[in-house]
Amino acid sequence: DKYCFLSCVDCCGAMILIGAISLLVGFILTFPRNLAASNEISPSAPHKITSQYASCWQAVNTSMAKCYFLATTSSGSTVYCTTNSFSTGVRQSTDYGSTFSTVYSTSYRFLAIAVSSSGQYVYSGTAAGPIYKNNNYGATASWSVAYTPSNPYYYNWNSIACSSSGQYVVAMAFTDDVYLSQNYGGSFSSVFNVNRQIYTVGISGTGQYVVVATNEMANGLAYVYVNSNYGTGTYTQVTTVSNNVIYYIAVSYSGNYMYFAFTAGLYVSSNYGSTWTQTITNTILGCVACSSDASQVFTVYNSIMVSDSYGASGTFYTDLSGTFSAVAVSSTAEYAYALSYNDNILYLCVNDTASLMPNLAPTPVPTVSTSPTLIPTVTPTSALPTGVPLIPPTLMPSIVPTDSPTT
Repeated sequence: DKYCFLSCVDCCGAMILIGAISLLVGFILTFPRNLAASNEISPSAPHKITSQYASCWQAVNTSMAKCYFLATTSSGSTVYCTTNSFSTGVRQSTDYGSTFSTVYSTSYRFLAIAVSSSGQYVYSGTAAGPIYKNNNYGATASWSVAYTPSNPYYYNWNSIACSSSGQYVVAMAFTDDVYLSQNYGGSFSSVFNVNRQIYTVGISGTGQYVVVATNEMANGLAYVYVNSNYGTGTYTQVTTVSNNVIYYIAVSYSGNYMYFAFTAGLYVSSNYGSTWTQTITNTILGCVACSSDASQVFTVYNSIMVSDSYGASGTFYTDLSGTFSAVAVSSTAEYAYALSYNDNILYLCVNDTASLMPNLAPTPVPTVSTSPTLIPTVTPTSALPTGVPLIPPTLMPSIVPTDSPTT
């Protein structure tokens, strides 16, 4: 009952096994479906990826203890991973992934994790249990239960994402519902229900745009919905994919760029989810992450694929082959992390010359008030157009996973 999860940070407003059909089925059953933690700051000037990026990956940590989910703050200095283990729970690094320590563990196994831009707010879901929150930079004494479903046995929180500030949080647990908090995890409620299993969620850095992917195993269809009102109100179906499973969603800070990684490649929208274009084909991808402005896009499975042109077709190059289960990037993509689950290795790449490698001294945790000032909800300035065409079906076979509750 292992969970191989890909986390996308700073691309959700703030991310993947293959051969014979039997192996593919096993992959789908264990692949994480979170889409994402949102850890983004307001967009800055584009940070271009150069040819130096292709050779800059370093094994910064070789003892990741079977980490599945990965998240980082907007600066990239603090990294979180969850291990689906009762003993190691939530692990934190404050030195760019060089060392990790357990900051919280309980009788539940931790799955998806999301962190706000500053790192003050952290949210993590569990297997057959509650959602936990932390409002003090992950400090051990500050963890508490944010939400417990009435029948937690059927809730495996494999996807959770938050806005840049941490005020807006969306989560799913392989049920028919999307859960939303608008008060820094103070309370959660179901805001969207469909008669299909929800696989992953994403949110823009502003919190205005929420993206949801569902998979209907009976007919082999995957559906994508977008909400443009901070998670409340109407969720509009914007596209459909046949004979595939959507694993991960990434959203830019403003919400104009959206991405989803699935069993046959990558789709991109540059107009708030109105229309979609497939830019990577015939490739299983389990996670996608992007910079705040979406100019830099990372996606992984058998290798790391990177685009410095908003994920446009023909702009991806392949780097560092392996079996990668997670990718996370800072808001400018200056720091990028890739997790090799099979080898227990965390790779770090600094997007520039070697002289920009960070000082791996731990980052001091600031003293802050744990009583946030709520940001008022504003009326969205743009709505989704109707009449969006469907994505042509791909040739991937229809695979029906049978997720069982974790006991």
